[in-house]
Amino acid sequence: MGGVWTIGDFSIEPYPVAFLLSFAAGFGFVFRLLRKRGQTLNIIGCSLALILVMTLYGARLYGVLASGFQKSLLTSGTSSLGGAMGLLLAVFLMGKICPGVRKDLWMACCMALPLMYGIAKTGCFLAGCCYGIPYGGPLAVSYQNSRIQIGPVFPIQLLESAVFLLIFLVGLQLYRGEKSGSTASWMMLLCAAAKFGLEFLRQEHVGRLITGNQWVCGAFFLAAVISLLREGKRQAGESPE
Repeated sequence: MGGVWTIGDFSIEPYPVAFLLSFAAGFGFVFRLLRKRGQTLNIIGCSLALILVMTLYGARLYGVLASGFQKSLLTSGTSSLGGAMGLLLAVFLMGKICPGVRKDLWMACCMALPLMYGIAKTGCFLAGCCYGIPYGGPLAVSYQNSRIQIGPVFPIQLLESAVFLLIFLVGLQLYRGEKSGSTASWMMLLCAAAKFGLEFLRQEHVGRLITGNQWVCGAFFLAAVISLLREGKRQAGESPE
């Protein structure tokens, strides 16, 4: 077991801390971007309140569905993918209520998602949830705490955190060079592709060809491709002959 990083219990639970930090960073980013785009404080406040409720509900509901209704909203785990789906549904609903915020809110939230996910996954790593496939190579980790004793396994949560924070930085560059309004679609495409690929390194994938999470990611990837194709077609139609 030499070279394996062993993680035990913490005096303060790491996941709730990372969870709160992810929301603080994500909501702070959305607030700042919406203010720069000229949205009012009332609109921003209502948007963030709806997003908070829908994100938390989606995170729990996805867990219920994934368990085949064997768990309730109170006993199911918190799914980051379900939370992302709830967040995007909140953006859709807010766009229907206040059409003037739809485009800016969609942009801001698609950019904030990888930031929130990347921070939250550090909590998963320290807590031992969503752990990786059996692995004994460099950076292998073993969990020996009051909730789980397993290892050595691949540190998939750290890899996910690094990949999604990198995607966030890519999104910032795309936004700064924004000309076509396609940054949100590119962010969805990159996040869906990354999540789909990284799922192969999670323990849940062992013995399975395609997981439920990957089917959902595939749907998001297809939606992003369609959106980009439509944007390209629209630009071609607007180009002077």
